[in-house]
Amino acid sequence: MAPRTETQTERINIRERLVEELLARIESDTAPWQQPWDPIHDEGSPVNAVTNKNYRGVNYWCLSLLRPGPDPRWCTFKQAKDQGWSVRKGEHGVPIEKWGTTGEAKRDGQDVGATNGVELEKPHLFVRYYTVFHASQIEGIPELPVFDSSPSFERDQRLVDTVERMGVPLSHRGTRAYYVPSQDRIVLPPPDSFPTAVDYNMTLLHEIAHATGHATRLNRPKGHSFGSEGYAKEELKAEIGASMSACVLGVAIDPSELCEGDRDELENQAAYIKSWLGTLPEVERKTELLAAISAAQKISDYVLGLALSEDETETVEVDPEKVLTAGGLGRVMMHL
Repeated sequence: MAPRTETQTERINIRERLVEELLARIESDTAPWQQPWDPIHDEGSPVNAVTNKNYRGVNYWCLSLLRPGPDPRWCTFKQAKDQGWSVRKGEHGVPIEKWGTTGEAKRDGQDVGATNGVELEKPHLFVRYYTVFHASQIEGIPELPVFDSSPSFERDQRLVDTVERMGVPLSHRGTRAYYVPSQDRIVLPPPDSFPTAVDYNMTLLHEIAHATGHATRLNRPKGHSFGSEGYAKEELKAEIGASMSACVLGVAIDPSELCEGDRDELENQAAYIKSWLGTLPEVERKTELLAAISAAQKISDYVLGLALSEDETETVEVDPEKVLTAGGLGRVMMHL
């Protein structure tokens, strides 16, 4: 059965369910990016079992939150059938969305080339919805290949190389980690002052996420004072973006290795974000969270594009710059 284009109300429901779940987890301090990633119990980012392409944006978070097991693979009923697999009777899938743009514009049945002096409509965005099923719901799907995906708990050279490729000076001094927008510089404490190398890696990855906002890169607003609304927005974007990149890169924190200082830092940051979101009206909270997820996807794409080799970097079929306004959620930029 061909995928159907949904109404605007139906489109909002997927996002409504996602932001409501995420807001509930933020309130209980269990949002995915607030928790250390345990490499023993996670096989990686949600991925299509047939195309091997990673899901993105709203779909990334929906499938991450609703995944019933460690296997990251999902696919549609038709994809499974075409592979000779079968979705078990009675299983319920998860809806995802895919944005695209129309091809050649047409008017009165004529192709673009046949304008006859008539101005044609510009290509526009459309959304289609699919239902995907988890690998554990599918019979006949091959066993998940076993890769040596154990993360290295040594200082990750890929992150150091990423900073160099961005042209951002990296200094080691003092006891604080921060990014200086006016100097386009990252400052970290000396590596040997971190309890473990992975603490260093995750801290550097977070500051790299901030550095992507420079005018020469993703050009996000800067100059926010501590505790301001702009500061909170940027921290949320960096937290989510860094966690998405960490999952793909295999930069993980073993929860059992966290020292008290690390736990305090995670808890303080979670409390700060929760407090800021709590001051906003409900509709604004949802809008800001979706906007943060959109920006985080761009952050992660940018970082992974520099950190991974060309053959490791996944490509996607659809990458629209913006989507149409959806009801009260405002103008957001999300895609597969």
